[in-house]
Parts: sequence; structure tokens; C-alpha cells
Amino acid sequence: MPHCLTVLILASLIMPRAYAGPVGRDLDANLASINSSGDILLAGNKKILLSLDQGLSFVPFTGFMPESEEFTGGISERSLKGEIQAVICAGNKAFYIAGTLENLKTKEQVVLSSREHLICSMAASGQVTMYARESSTLFSNLASIPLNIKGRSAILRSSNKWISLLTEDGTVELRNADLSDPHSIKLPFTADVSTNMAVSEEMLVVTSSMGSYYTALDDVPNIQFKRLNIAPCTDQQRCDVTISKDGRISLFGYWGTWLGTAPLLQRFKTTFLSGKQGFPSFRLGGDLGQFVMLDGNEGDFGDLKDLDKVKYVFSVEKKLPSDEHSTRLSHHDLILRAPRWAEDIKRDEAFLYAQDANIVPKPVVIAAIDTGADLSHPFLKFHDALHYDFIRETSIPIDEFGHGTHVAGLLAGKTDDSPFAVAKNAKLLVFRALDRYGKSNSIDLARAIHQAVDAKVDIINCSWGGGNQTLAVKNAVQRALNAGIMIFASAGNDNLNTDTYPQVPGIIPGVLTVGALGTNDEKASFSNYGKNSVFLFAPGEKILSTVRVKNTHEPLGEMSGTSMASPIAASSAGWLLGLAKTIFPHESKYLRAARVRRALCQGAPPRLKDLSRCGSLNIQEATKALLQSQFME
Repeated sequence: MPHCLTVLILASLIMPRAYAGPVGRDLDANLASINSSGDILLAGNKKILLSLDQGLSFVPFTGFMPESEEFTGGISERSLKGEIQAVICAGNKAFYIAGTLENLKTKEQVVLSSREHLICSMAASGQVTMYARESSTLFSNLASIPLNIKGRSAILRSSNKWISLLTEDGTVELRNADLSDPHSIKLPFTADVSTNMAVSEEMLVVTSSMGSYYTALDDVPNIQFKRLNIAPCTDQQRCDVTISKDGRISLFGYWGTWLGTAPLLQRFKTTFLSGKQGFPSFRLGGDLGQFVMLDGNEGDFGDLKDLDKVKYVFSVEKKLPSDEHSTRLSHHDLILRAPRWAEDIKRDEAFLYAQDANIVPKPVVIAAIDTGADLSHPFLKFHDALHYDFIRETSIPIDEFGHGTHVAGLLAGKTDDSPFAVAKNAKLLVFRALDRYGKSNSIDLARAIHQAVDAKVDIINCSWGGGNQTLAVKNAVQRALNAGIMIFASAGNDNLNTDTYPQVPGIIPGVLTVGALGTNDEKASFSNYGKNSVFLFAPGEKILSTVRVKNTHEPLGEMSGTSMASPIAASSAGWLLGLAKTIFPHESKYLRAARVRRALCQGAPPRLKDLSRCGSLNIQEATKALLQSQFME
């Protein structure tokens, strides 16, 4: 099993996937940078992301993708006009960003030959320093100097006053910002994969698995390193170090986070479970008040004071074999009879009950955060909206996996003359945040949730789970819940009690986690369960829904998993929420969502209440409970 940060993975029964291996020996394989205003720069995983609103939204840049797995650079502090500068280097190219959120300008520069490899750094003032490894040349905005460095350069760091270059033999070359007055400083160890460095106007700090050292820079010719008895990471990981504007040091690694003023640093609780390789780039900003991290598979950002609430997990979940597309039916077959899952939850009976009461549901908006969707499907062609693909950074959320198309049909599928999903009143927004292998990371998932909030959706469906309990996703989910948005999530397919083994995002209070019913109307053998953690159960075995039409003329197929149960429950909530908008037009979004939760629970048969909070979904009874509530106040 590769020792890498686990990804958040789909909760349907899908084939095992390939996962990226550990980060290589390049110390800055991915770039994460944050300034004291909380502006964030990320580079890696085939894209560059810039946020100037503390992570509520990111501006993507996808054109700068040289053949390199190593990204270096940084982001400046804001100017008095609110402008920032950023630089990213990879291969022999540099990519520059400058301006404000409303007016960002970019420039790409090819430096030297195609065999050259640049590493670069940006000072708080915006000054760029670069080192060309092949030609051993150091240059900046101000000057260019050839060096005679033996061995491959490992790390380049800069401040407004100093430039420091650390080589593999453990030598730090320190220069003024204009590249003048060089000084060579020998460390008591050679640099390896774990070594990292930071420099400020007053201090230089180097850390590794063998220990950490610091020195003041007030008497450079007579520098002497002092030892900190802290080795924050193992010899197979990259340690990270930051110096704040007021001189405080942060050291970060597998063993924890240390903060303070040298030589007295206190350990800050950070929890990491299993694994020894592939550690992320971790940066602190806002005078150490905020953090951002990134590796090849995962990322996170948030307030440092909340970091002790997170457990970063270095493992890969196991999934059951796929049961995808075991049966196909044509569009015309569907018109003749409802799918079994719709019969099980009494979908058509709910429609008739509302019709007899002369109540028509008002429109609702449901967001699907998944692998995309085939919006050319005849059941999904009605949903022409502002979709987005956070993997490819385009407005067309193509589905290269098939999972999202199946989920979309259960959320809001319909035909010209008959409903398919329960929420026949729903408009669907598709936000693709999982790739062709069903993998994602917390940065893209959080971005998708924030965009759903900005789009003022009523319901979000998350048919994925597991992975890291990141602050990025947690804070995005909390923002959605605070806006009165209902969030449904799949419980997972490991036959585990999630009261004991919680899953993300279901572990976040307020998220409605859905388990799967089997064809016998009992808990499916694979479904997770939990008296407190699972909201209710819905059909999830051999579920008929939409499939990609690219290679077939039959647009329906079966899949199994809690990934199918969650959208059936979410669509049922969409139907109820539309009724609630009609019956209670003056209530707030938050109060109507609370009514729908109560109705779903009141209408659920209690036979599975020992495995969930409410039991199993019955939309007919839930519709009755909602409509009757108007007479009970």
C-alpha cells in the first residue's frame, strides 16, 4: 500500500484504483505559500490555484504545465494598493501573477535551455530570486551571478534582505538580496529529503530529521548555529519551517507542530495516523495564524488554532468489487414501469398524495459534487445551468468515470413526459470535483462546496467519503449548513459502525449521512451503519439510473452502494423542500430545511432505528408528515 495522503473516495461499489506513490527526492515537489493576509498560492497536480479571499474562492491557472514534478516559488505580501505578486517555477519556465482579485495579470517566461531546471523564491516585497541548477547560476530582479556549486542545489529561500541557498553537502550560501557579499556556512549534516530551510531579515533556520538549527543574522561573518532539540519529521519525509514577521518559528512534520521563539518552542498537537512517506508542503501565514498544505493527492488550509481538531490519515480504504451496469433498460421500458427503488420508497404514492391535497412543489436547486455528469443524456438534458469542472477547470463537467452520471439521474433525472427522480421539481447543478479514477482532494471538494453556497442551492449531495478530516472541507460544509443548505452524504461501503469509525464528510455535525438498503429491504451487507451517525437508510443495491450514453444506446444501468442511497434521499428531500416552499413561503431557508429533516424522520419505518437515527426512507409517509405539520401549529 503506498504511503501517501489518502484521497476522498467514492462510496459506490467501484473497482480498486491506482494511487500516487510517495513524493520523490525533490524537496519542493508541490508548492504551498501563504502571506500574512491569508492569500494562498498552490501549485501541483497539473494546476495553479490562487486565492485572495482566504480560501472562499480560487482563481485557477492551467496553461502553465511544463514537464516537471517539482514546483517552487511563492507569494508576496499585499502592497498598499492591495496588489500581490506571485511566481511559480518548474522545469526551465517561470510563471508570474500580479495584481488584485479584480485585475490579475500573468506572464510566462522561458529561462535558458530546455535542459535547465529552475528553483525560485519570492520575498515578501515581491523580489524574485532564481537558481539555475544545470548552469549553477543565481539571478534575481537585480543581478545575475555564476556560481561554482558542487552537487545538486536543494533549497532556495529569500527575504527582503537575504538570499540563502542550501546544497546537498549541507552548505548554506548566504547573500544580500542584491546577490552581493556571499558567506558560506557549513551545517553539521548533509541535506536529504527531509531537510528544509527558512530565512527572514533577522534569522536563518534549518530543520531535518536529524534536528533543527537556527542562527541570528546580526553578525553574518561570525555566524554560529544553535541547536533546537526538535526533529519534526522522519528521514523519509520533508520537514517544513516558517519564520513569522515577529520572529516566531514554526516547525512542522510527522511528529507534530512546534511554535515559539527560539530556543523555547512548544509542541502544538497535530495528529497523523500511519504511513511514513509522501509528506506535504506546509506553510504558515498571518503571523502563524493560518496554514496551508499541499501534496500530490491532498491539501488543506485553515486557522492554526483548529489544527488539533484534525487527524490526517495516511491510508487507503478498501472497496468492494464493482456491480456497475449489470442490467440495462431502454427509455421506453422505463415509461411502462417505475424502477424498483421508486416503488420501495413509495415515490408515486407521494406524488398522488400531494396532488390530492392540491399542493404543487416549488422549484429547488440541488448540487451534485461528484465525477461530473453526461449532460447529453436524455434524462439530464433539461439541466442547462452554470455547472463547473474543478478537475479540468472548465464549465463543462464531463464524466470520465460514470459514477456522477448515475448519481445525477437519481437526484434530478426526468423525461419529457414522466419523472424519474423523486424531485421532479429540481434543477441540477453539476460540480465535478473527482477525477476519472474517482479520486479528489480537499481543496477541490471545498471549492465545489463554496461554489454551491454562492449559487444559493438548496441541497448538496456528496456521494463520496473517507479520507482526511480536513479543515478546508469542514469549514466549507459549515458555511453551507449556516446558509440553510441541506447536505446529504453516503455512509460508506465497509459494513462498519460509523459511530466508532467515522467517515468524512458524515462526521461533520449537520450532514445527513445515508446508509444503503438491500434488495430485501434490510441493511445492505456492505453498508455502513450507526445509531447516531447515520440519518436513515435508502435503497442502495442494484439501483437503476442513468449511465453515460457515449458507447451505448441504452441509457440506464444498475449500480450498488451508499453512493446511490444518498442521492435518492437527497432527491426526496428536494421534493419535500419544494412542498415546504409552497406551504410555508415566509419561513427562512433554515427553518424549511429543519421541517424537511423532521418529516423524513417521522415518515421513516422504525425497523432500522437500531442502526440509524430515523430508520428507512418512505417518501409517501414523509410527504404526509410534512403536509400535516401545517395544521399542527
